[in-house]
Amino acid sequence: MLRVASSETFSLKLRIAPFYTTYQRKAIELKDLPIELWEIKKYSNNTIFFNQIQRPEKGESIKTISQKSEVIKKVSNEVMVSTEEMHLQNRPEPILRLYNEFKENIFTIGQDITLKPKRVYIAFIRKRNFVDVVPANE
Repeated sequence: MLRVASSETFSLKLRIAPFYTTYQRKAIELKDLPIELWEIKKYSNNTIFFNQIQRPEKGESIKTISQKSEVIKKVSNEVMVSTEEMHLQNRPEPILRLYNEFKENIFTIGQDITLKPKRVYIAFIRKRNFVDVVPANE
């Protein structure tokens, strides 16, 4: 497992392997865990192919599961996952309207645009980050 980013409140784990077990694939379905799984394949012509296993749009929260286990509860309290809502909370209405209009316009560029909230900003990605947004307070 490769630690990609880390701070006191955030850590992203990236795992690269040729295949994954059912349990490993299920782990990324928990929307609160900052885990990414990537499959790697090497072809006979030395081409290497990386494929990120996508997590479902809506996954179960680890907080639901943590009520059953003290160990999971302790770990889930230490993990912080950034969300778009987190970046937009307590922002004035004009800022929210401006952000939503901006976001709509960004998505008209192409169907391959994705939004990925990070700890400090909201990233818009098309192969790689091309716009980073930090919503203002005023």
